[in-house]
Amino acid sequence: MTSRPMIAILLLLALACDRRQPVVVPESVSHDQPQSLPTVAIKLGNAEVTVMIADDDVERQKGLMYRKQMGDNEGMIFCFPVEAPRGFWMKNTPIDLDIVYLDQNAKIVSIHTMRAYSTNSTQSDGDAMFAIELNAGRANELGLIVGNVVDIPAGLRVSGR
Repeated sequence: MTSRPMIAILLLLALACDRRQPVVVPESVSHDQPQSLPTVAIKLGNAEVTVMIADDDVERQKGLMYRKQMGDNEGMIFCFPVEAPRGFWMKNTPIDLDIVYLDQNAKIVSIHTMRAYSTNSTQSDGDAMFAIELNAGRANELGLIVGNVVDIPAGLRVSGR
């Protein structure tokens, strides 16, 4: 017979491992200015887009929080070490964004629009290893659709950078 404390511990562990839950940015992360991250150019549909690379926990957690504007051919790519269901939210993000989820083969599995400041989690429609955030409406303007394959630079696929 399993004891109540053991059930509680197992339940807490299961909740902690749920990758669909949005993450909370630690208070130690600077909120007063946008991140300064390395960038890479990616061909998305009919344009070349320069994306900031968020490939560690702190960078992925802050994302585009506090950023007030972004150019049409700018964005952020989130690189994860493994393919899994993903969920993003817009807490502290003052601009509407499109999110494009890609699997380990860089095939688009879903595209969603996220509203500024929303704390609702926007889920991938399948396992994702990458997520690209763009200005809201930009994915449609670029002609992106589920099933397209994006040419992700090899370095991002292998090492996370």
